[in-house]
Amino acid sequence: MKKMKKIHFFKFDMYELGPDNKGNSVQKFIDISRKNAYLKEILKDKLNTNRSIKILKERQNPTSDSAIMEIINETADYVFGKLGKEHDINQFQIRKNDTLESRDISKEADELFESFSYFLIDKATFSVSYIKESTAPGINYLATLITNEFMNTAKVRGLIECLVDEEAIKSLSGKNVIGTISYDVTLPPEYTKSLLGLSESEYGLLQNQKGIKVGVTLRAEKRKTSVFSDSKDAESFFTKMLKNKLDVSVKAKDTEDEIMQDFRLVDNPFTKKVNFEYDINSFTNVKSLQTSIENQLWIKMQQNKGEILKYIGFEETSNE
Repeated sequence: MKKMKKIHFFKFDMYELGPDNKGNSVQKFIDISRKNAYLKEILKDKLNTNRSIKILKERQNPTSDSAIMEIINETADYVFGKLGKEHDINQFQIRKNDTLESRDISKEADELFESFSYFLIDKATFSVSYIKESTAPGINYLATLITNEFMNTAKVRGLIECLVDEEAIKSLSGKNVIGTISYDVTLPPEYTKSLLGLSESEYGLLQNQKGIKVGVTLRAEKRKTSVFSDSKDAESFFTKMLKNKLDVSVKAKDTEDEIMQDFRLVDNPFTKKVNFEYDINSFTNVKSLQTSIENQLWIKMQQNKGEILKYIGFEETSNE
């Protein structure tokens, strides 16, 4: 049985916060050698005996969402592993193809029922390839791991950025009609009162606010008209939105299309990705399957290295 998976590419960054010449706090990204030093420290000192570590989404909250990182292999060139997260086993079962008879899945009291996927980190560029699965954790947990482990001691934070397929942006920008653009922004707590129309007493009831998320929708003035005057304006706008790390949804179509189509600026179809096909029946065990996936992740990364370096920038890779 042949399976088709998508390998998505990301940029794995680390940064410190420091003042610019105006005294504003800005991100100061660290070089490849320091990135490798922090990665080496995690692999050497932070993993348990099973080469695994639990990553809390909120490092000071043990009950927050979490993922498990497991390292399968490390070479001079890359790190290959899994990211997994727990699921409720009661929502899953096994069913026979022919009779449709079902049976429950069991586990021990000290076990987790987990879904996972595979990642590979290129040590030379800190680009990441990841087979995204709907039930597996997001690749952002790698960035969260860096923040959790080094924020207090070294003031270093992690960051994952999508490697965007430039052709996809050009394709969207060239649509004849771009009608609606939507995205979310998070405002600090001090804006909550005026934005929501709360009184002083009502505002006082809110405690421990992290911020307020607001949905922004930009629409064309008239139906069947575009919010942009030409494709260059659209391409410039979408590129800037990506640099601001906003997950933008867009409704657009060509003249010959009957209905508007939905596009996402982050994730399908805009994240740079390639196909990975394999025959599940050709593998004798899990280890042989994992070895094949490891090889494919590395090969696909090398085949797309030109575009990866173009996105990351040669200046950063020269710090190696």
